[in-house]
Amino acid sequence: MNNHTDPFHWYFHTDDVLILDRGFRDCIETVESRGYRIHMPATKDEAEHQLPVQQANESRKVTMCRWVVETVNGRLKNAVIPDGDEFPVLSADDLIIYALGTYHEGAKV
Repeated sequence: MNNHTDPFHWYFHTDDVLILDRGFRDCIETVESRGYRIHMPATKDEAEHQLPVQQANESRKVTMCRWVVETVNGRLKNAVIPDGDEFPVLSADDLIIYALGTYHEGAKV
């Protein structure tokens, strides 16, 4: 990601929004310096018992978006990769079917 020829930059463009989990917290500055906008669930400071209301609500929004992504990932893994060996190449139509939760054998868009 540190050079502009990286394939990551072929797909993502300046001002794109990336919804990340807390595991990416160490690279926030690098990603933002490349022109991407980041959203991730908030963490409270050590001195805090809970997040302020506004920050908690923003964190919930990010978590809801991430939940949708993880749900689709789970559907893809269970429906397409029973052994978990290789990730197949899927068409845009297949991805829409999985995202909508309407997958079944022989499904068509």
